[in-house]
Amino acid sequence: MFATLRRKRAAAPASRDTPPDPGRRRLLRLAAGAVPAAVAGGGGLGLVGISGAGRAAEVSRRRLDVPRLPPGLSGLRIAQLSDLHLGGAATLARLDAILAAVRPHRPDLVVVTGDIADDLRLLPGALDRIAALAPPLGVFACLGNHEYGVGIRAVREAFGASPIRLLVDAHRPVRWHGTPWTIAAVDDPGGGLLRDRRPGMLPAAVDRALDQAEAGRFTLLLSHRPEAFDPAAARGVGLTLAGHTHGGQVALGGRSILALTRRFPYPWGLYRRADSLLYVTSGAGQWLPFRLGCPAEVPIFDLHPAGSTG
Repeated sequence: MFATLRRKRAAAPASRDTPPDPGRRRLLRLAAGAVPAAVAGGGGLGLVGISGAGRAAEVSRRRLDVPRLPPGLSGLRIAQLSDLHLGGAATLARLDAILAAVRPHRPDLVVVTGDIADDLRLLPGALDRIAALAPPLGVFACLGNHEYGVGIRAVREAFGASPIRLLVDAHRPVRWHGTPWTIAAVDDPGGGLLRDRRPGMLPAAVDRALDQAEAGRFTLLLSHRPEAFDPAAARGVGLTLAGHTHGGQVALGGRSILALTRRFPYPWGLYRRADSLLYVTSGAGQWLPFRLGCPAEVPIFDLHPAGSTG
């Protein structure tokens, strides 16, 4: 198990200009501590966790009642892919199986919230496959910390050759059934303009992403890290979709082990602040080869105005 982890690390060397990521280290320490504890506590439990890591991601539909959602966007369907971490046992064939399960749901929009491939050689093929879903509103993506880890220049080149729209501290106006709204996305604090890791990095990124966006329009924000939710909510963003945490890959009673520490205020699931919502996915892949009570997932959201019965 840990040999597999070492191989995955070797497949994705950190670039020289990528800073240490203490948040990721904390997550890994927590999750790594949970793995031997579960195995030591019972061989069967450990086998269940290892088996859980090998299962296909659960593709699940869920209704989101969104405050201030324009009636014209009722029924908008969004599929979220995040934290695939392709490489090693996470092959393109596994991605094909995930996408085959997504396709019958016919999402109107597909979003990718970072950490696609730990093996850079798999990234172009992954982007081609995801783009082939061809949803009516297209595919939009934001960067994750692993995009910087494997080599951000090559990642940008791969996106440049793909129809997937990569947004970096930027937004795009879109229209669905005649209703205008906005998709925005922020850079990841693991690199780029945010690599000095100042305390105000995510608020500044949100401000850049929304600069000159049409006021009053419903906005969807993509952020690899859930912490962008606080400044996004303060700016009136209606829905933020994030990943990064993997839900800790271990949960008890549907509650992530990361909820035991204040370092991860939004570990997994749905959160609300005033009239803004955040969903943090547990991710479609994993980094450590162990999941228990926190399955890999591809959530598909059906958006409806809060209080509606449609």
